[in-house]
Amino acid sequence: VHLASEPGSQTDTFSSTFLASTISDLRTWTLASGEVELLQGHAGWVTCVTITPNGQYAVTGSRDKSVRVWSLASGEEFRRFEGHDGVVNSIAVTADGQSIVSGSADNTLRVWSLVRGEEMRRLVGHTDEVLSIAITPDGLRIVSGSKDSTLRVWSLTSGEEVHQLIGHTGRVSAVAVSPDGLYIVSADDDDGILLWSTTTGDRLGTSTHAYLENLLSSQQSAGDFEIAAVHSSIHFYQHHEQSDLLVRIIGSS
Repeated sequence: VHLASEPGSQTDTFSSTFLASTISDLRTWTLASGEVELLQGHAGWVTCVTITPNGQYAVTGSRDKSVRVWSLASGEEFRRFEGHDGVVNSIAVTADGQSIVSGSADNTLRVWSLVRGEEMRRLVGHTDEVLSIAITPDGLRIVSGSKDSTLRVWSLTSGEEVHQLIGHTGRVSAVAVSPDGLYIVSADDDDGILLWSTTTGDRLGTSTHAYLENLLSSQQSAGDFEIAAVHSSIHFYQHHEQSDLLVRIIGSS
């Protein structure tokens, strides 16, 4: 489930829209009115969904191998991107809202232009399904996690691989980038959470947790941030620049 703030609402909770995927449909709930809207078009299950930074569009990936962009104001399909040869497992949008990145069971990532409505580049390197994607805040780097147990850092502008990060023993199910863009946190289904340097690709720290589906980061101060690790429970980890360690600070089940 994702929360989309309407443009100009200043993230006002009562004018926001909750968005969720169900089978091949997309449903939105507007908190102010309680209205529910059904967005239909995918021919297969909706596997991933995100919101553009301006709150105007929902972006979805599906088992029908397509990526679609929906206007949250009208409920109409705005863009459709086709080209993957497998299920679309993950999607992310750049901070400026100009580009969409998708990862697929065909082992590739694709970069799409939301403005022009076309594929910009294809990223090839993983040897198994791409499961998770994050984009650095400056929009210059893409980080992808795969069933091949690796993470890869890519240049968004050139499509070239910058780093290959090796250290996980299971499929990389979740990845996040710190809000300052300096660190990558990744999780696998063998209970490992790893901390990496975005700049050098070096592994900096390790923690453990049960299988995770999502990682969310928030900044505290320069070099310091917190990670929320999400599956059937939520646990919080704290990173301090001086120690390069992820320390579990609180958990709930």
